[in-house]
Amino acid sequence: MKPNSFLVCLIAMGVAISLSPGAFLDRALDTVTTALPKSLTKIPLPISATNSTQATAILVPKQFSFQVGQVVGERVSSELDQTDAVLFEKLARLYALFHTSADKIWSDGFRLDQDIVYLVREDDENALYGYVINHPRPEEIEGASRLTLSDDLALPPVYRVDNLDKARLARHPFDFEYSLAGESVMMMKYTSPNVDSFTSPTAEDWDLFLAHEAFHRYQDRNWKINDNDQDLSNYNFSTDALALILLEQHILHAGLNAADSAARTEALRQFAAVRNVRIETYGRQIVTLDSEQERFEGTAFYLEDNIRVLSGRPLLNLREYLVPSLASFAESDVREYFGFGRFYETGSALSRLLDLQGVAWRNDVANGKTQYDVIKDHYDISDRDALIELAKSTYNYAELLSQAERYAAIIENTPTNNCWGISHDL
Repeated sequence: MKPNSFLVCLIAMGVAISLSPGAFLDRALDTVTTALPKSLTKIPLPISATNSTQATAILVPKQFSFQVGQVVGERVSSELDQTDAVLFEKLARLYALFHTSADKIWSDGFRLDQDIVYLVREDDENALYGYVINHPRPEEIEGASRLTLSDDLALPPVYRVDNLDKARLARHPFDFEYSLAGESVMMMKYTSPNVDSFTSPTAEDWDLFLAHEAFHRYQDRNWKINDNDQDLSNYNFSTDALALILLEQHILHAGLNAADSAARTEALRQFAAVRNVRIETYGRQIVTLDSEQERFEGTAFYLEDNIRVLSGRPLLNLREYLVPSLASFAESDVREYFGFGRFYETGSALSRLLDLQGVAWRNDVANGKTQYDVIKDHYDISDRDALIELAKSTYNYAELLSQAERYAAIIENTPTNNCWGISHDL
């Protein structure tokens, strides 16, 4: 399924209001990559230098048998419909992974299962009720009542909240610092599948969506925030600029499919050489946009892959994302893809490659370095020009230039919106 013209950008505009100064305003496209085609394959992904087979063996959560009638207590069982039943089942599996394997997902510091999460049920943009998990003072939440869940789920205390601040909730599809009874909570809305099939817990990867957004809350609170830029009005979409982008992504795709460490090393060196030239040629925005979004969105997408491995699910085949064809998305989406959407995949690919090479990189990225910075620290690119010439020869640069020319022509005839859908032509 193709992304719907990146309309989620418009959905998330209000989120920016709630972020701390200097934090990334990049939440608009968080649903895009998960909504892209699900062409799946097994791609090696060692986690903390552990190969994927071993990582999967660490924990494959048991399949919980959860029936609607198992919810008792102050809420009668009939009030929990299938959407909510699936929500708690998926939460239980996800929390079990964080409980036993947080260091394999990201680190022991990111514990979604210990954070305060507030999930708000919505129907046609009208907030209905919410469930809050791990709140330290639930008695102070007006209109809250305890749910007693099946012991098999092993979830922290869950409270249903019926007295909602609907005006405040209406502003955001999710809020990383929502205030509830004196505590900052991770708030995210969800729906039944007949309202929105993606934001419903019944969606295949809804748990990954939740973990991805929760990771942004963790990043905003714990990572060094560098200068960053999401204004696409001055981004260079020329033929030459796009051809180098395509070259980078062909290199990454080849690196992920390389047979050995030596081939992956060459892929990383070639990527760093091309990125270095792009920064030199097109300026600092390649750092503040490309590299910084790979650092934030790319790692959040990489985290989704770690959860896939740990839960026994196959990984996304990144070929159709890293090596795009004009037929793979609507022309109206080409500009957003090259200016923003692709950073999820390029950042995840870089993270996977560093893992495969046994490079300890996560702390460096949290402390302000980009994946590109880490690669430069570990690999020599003093022969930069030779590396680029070899890459151009290997990946048929003449054909990439031809493709880039077609993309540039499309972009030239589309509005110069930024990722929030704001036109700079107005």
